[in-house]
Amino acid sequence: VCDGCEAAFELPPGELVPDGDWFCAACRAGGRAADKEAPVAVAEGLRLHLCSNSTGYKGVYEQSGRFQAKHRVGGRLVYIGNFGTAVEA
Repeated sequence: VCDGCEAAFELPPGELVPDGDWFCAACRAGGRAADKEAPVAVAEGLRLHLCSNSTGYKGVYEQSGRFQAKHRVGGRLVYIGNFGTAVEA
């Protein structure tokens, strides 16, 4: 289990479980390991779609220190807005 996002992972055959905290590639790439907020599955009563991208959320992208939310509707990419955190986006 990743200590950043709590997602379950299966180790390759023969690989030992590491001692101490362990973070998945998405958490390491997003810099969330230990010092930043890990992705949450629910916020303000809404179910969030977790993803293995650098922000941890589907449709959320980091750009210039802000987080953009985009969603595909009917084959068209719809821009939702810029936000201060990935969870807000």
